[in-house]
Amino acid sequence: MELKGALRYHDTDAGHVGEILLVRTLSRGGADVRVGIGPSITVATTVSARLPEPGGVLAVGPDQAVEGLAGL
Repeated sequence: MELKGALRYHDTDAGHVGEILLVRTLSRGGADVRVGIGPSITVATTVSARLPEPGGVLAVGPDQAVEGLAGL
């Protein structure tokens, strides 16, 4: 999902918005999810798969994307 509007609305960073999404998904839908945040949908999906189990948030900034995914 695109976060620019959410970042302005909550006046916070992407990691915190990811934590809000995680809590709301669990409390409203009963689903424990992995949240990956990155500069593109591909990076976000890839980093979410690197979380060992649902219930986590992993944020990768644009300057970290290349080195974080280089080993793949």
